[in-house]
Amino acid sequence: MPVFPYGSSLDSPKWSVSDLIKRPSLVPQIITKAVNDNNIADYLLREGPVATGGAVAYEVARALYAEDTPDIVEEVGEIPMTTGTGKTPAVRQTVKRGIGFKLSKEMVTRDDKGRVKDEIQQVKNNIELGRDRALINTVLNNPDVLTGAAGNSSGGWLSGSTSIISDVANAIFQVSSQQFPGALDEERAGYHVDFMLIHPSLEAGLIDNPEVNNLFQQSPLASQQPRLSGSLPRKFLNLDVIMSWRVPMDKVIFGQRKAMGFISKEWPLTGSPLEYVRREETYTSYFSYRELVAIDNPKSVFVLTGVDA
Repeated sequence: MPVFPYGSSLDSPKWSVSDLIKRPSLVPQIITKAVNDNNIADYLLREGPVATGGAVAYEVARALYAEDTPDIVEEVGEIPMTTGTGKTPAVRQTVKRGIGFKLSKEMVTRDDKGRVKDEIQQVKNNIELGRDRALINTVLNNPDVLTGAAGNSSGGWLSGSTSIISDVANAIFQVSSQQFPGALDEERAGYHVDFMLIHPSLEAGLIDNPEVNNLFQQSPLASQQPRLSGSLPRKFLNLDVIMSWRVPMDKVIFGQRKAMGFISKEWPLTGSPLEYVRREETYTSYFSYRELVAIDNPKSVFVLTGVDA
């Protein structure tokens, strides 16, 4: 499948525009494949319940412990039954989103591969934008996710005497120490943080951060210092580092993959074959998908604020 790096409209792919017209399903295949390969939500969330009739029924904040522990049982005594803890039922509808793709007759007759490639890239980017926003807005608008402020309120993570390591450690602790109502002191929810989602602008600030670089200087990973490599490592304090332009610059999202929530797809992203519209002299394709993004374990997510204060 062709890959489309960023470039100008003067760059030319190997295919011709007439190839796309002769194979009307090629453009939908290119775009859907590129989008699915870069879907953060699919990476972080698990497959959800079936969206029967466009609605999804699920339960929020399931406890991992019952109300009772095994008791001492005398010989021929009755074994006591345990009582399961309650769950909060919820029902939500899936949401349909769509966007169109259009080629003009002039693009075809002139074999304007640069403009066509740009159109493909723009539609791909817009679909990714909508999907990333759906995920991040669902997280940030959930009132039950854990939140906290960066330790250095005057400079955040980008200036002053930073508190990056302690902020990350605190996020890990807050998630891993969560309990459900009625749990005993040693009964924890069992969550553990395995990723941090940041705005790409933070990478530039962290590359030259003394606190971050000091982590590497006296270790076997000294050659991976951000100042030497020019980029953040793929893991930071054993967390996967994921970047998205849709994350607010002043926030970092921590969580546990596949535990935090799910996607229920009534139908996946699909594109219609290119179709000629005579009255406009254009070739069009329409993309749509209908799905629900939900956070059903909000206590497995921690949102750190004030990182760019």
